[in-house]
Amino acid sequence: MKNFLYVIILLLALSGCDNFLTQNPKDQLERLDALNNQQSYYDALNGIYVLLGDNYLFGHHLTYGLIEQMARNHAIDPASQIFYWQYSGTELKGTVTNIWDKMYEVIANVNSLLDEIDNHRLIFDEGVYEITKGELLTIRAFCHYTLVKLYAPDYNAEPTAKGIPYRTVFKNPKITPFSSVEKVYRHILQDLGEAEPLLFEADPAVHGFNDYSTGWPQIEGRGDIFQNRRMRFNYWCNIAIQARVYQSMNNFEKSLEYANKIIESVEIFEWIAEEKAADATSRDVIYWPEMICGLHIPDLEDYYETYFKGGIYATSIDKNLSVFEDQIFDASTVGSFDFRLLYLFQKNSEVNNKIQTSLKYHQLNISDIPVYDEYTLVPVAKIGEMYLIAAEALCQLNAEREDIVQLLETLRLKRGVTSGLENISSKEELLDFILKEYRRECYLEGQLFYQYKRHNILEMPDLTELGYMPINEDTYILPIPDVELQENDEDYEK
Repeated sequence: MKNFLYVIILLLALSGCDNFLTQNPKDQLERLDALNNQQSYYDALNGIYVLLGDNYLFGHHLTYGLIEQMARNHAIDPASQIFYWQYSGTELKGTVTNIWDKMYEVIANVNSLLDEIDNHRLIFDEGVYEITKGELLTIRAFCHYTLVKLYAPDYNAEPTAKGIPYRTVFKNPKITPFSSVEKVYRHILQDLGEAEPLLFEADPAVHGFNDYSTGWPQIEGRGDIFQNRRMRFNYWCNIAIQARVYQSMNNFEKSLEYANKIIESVEIFEWIAEEKAADATSRDVIYWPEMICGLHIPDLEDYYETYFKGGIYATSIDKNLSVFEDQIFDASTVGSFDFRLLYLFQKNSEVNNKIQTSLKYHQLNISDIPVYDEYTLVPVAKIGEMYLIAAEALCQLNAEREDIVQLLETLRLKRGVTSGLENISSKEELLDFILKEYRRECYLEGQLFYQYKRHNILEMPDLTELGYMPINEDTYILPIPDVELQENDEDYEK
């Protein structure tokens, strides 16, 4: 996009690297002169994380904002255009365009560093090159993966359909044509596959995060990139994204393999203790011990004040409170003790007591976990989702029912709720249960819409008395921005 020429300067201005501020914006090749030391790469990578936390990306719309409205996880005004998924309307078109543009800004900055990192390998201390390149490749794959799920047909429905451009170079990005959906996924797996051994070799997270409270393993004499690995696209994040990608491709053997790498790493990840989730004065609302990867969002508390406390993102309004509790959490039966319901929602007295909102993103000054003193977080991946990926894979592979149920019961018991699987036996019933558990477990984390799309759900569960909303032909595909189509709408590569 037109902003590409100026992105690298903005990025490094944000990161505070003075060397970049002297560069001539008319000739972006001069940026390379500044990439001559390890700190420059570290500052630039931190700038990329800042961009990932943008309001239009994972700081808001792709975690708990538009993407959750699209999945009907907010109570939506029937008069609004999102109620009928009218993405090209005046209310939504700007947001849809900005998501595309901002994501490609991130990709452009990633490519700017990847273009040169191999030429500067000797400037890095031991392990820093591997971690830096591994994170960059994982981020590039993750961004394209998000875009293809939003702006293209589902992989399993139309693999040869037109997808998105998979951009791997910084210079002249417009030379990158659109690719088929299948080819985009090949690129994604190639980047993730290249990153995995790099991260495995050098990332200290491979051996654990050390202090579960702060996430700061104290590694004597090592640079900042080795610290607080839970807040980076670490080795385990790469593994989790691969589990998702293979699930998106219905390659259940591989999705099971990668999900199990995390499930079996019991020495790395812990489940949240209920007392930590329940204490009103020191509540862990994000389930920090279960975090595979999260992003720091400096403006998250402001977003919470505006969208949740302000009543814009309500789970229920007036009469549909019971609809929300019963439809999502089965509160009238087995779900009444589910602490995802009991401790993560509250009546909003500032609007009126008939509106209920989520507390998941109200993190500042309410937790005794030291990391919250500095960070407010959105999750990129958590361990509960890996149990659901594995359970579905086993189900699709026609595994023994007891193996599937064991995974689901483990997750649900860790949430304080009984199984609810006693009378469920058929494959179709199990898959339906897993999809419902996605809604409970990944609530407001930006994952449910992609599950609905992959399963081609024709009547989306909705927080109304009717209980569902028929989808239309445009529900599952956001429109590609007009400017992109005008500038780059040539035949796509298959």
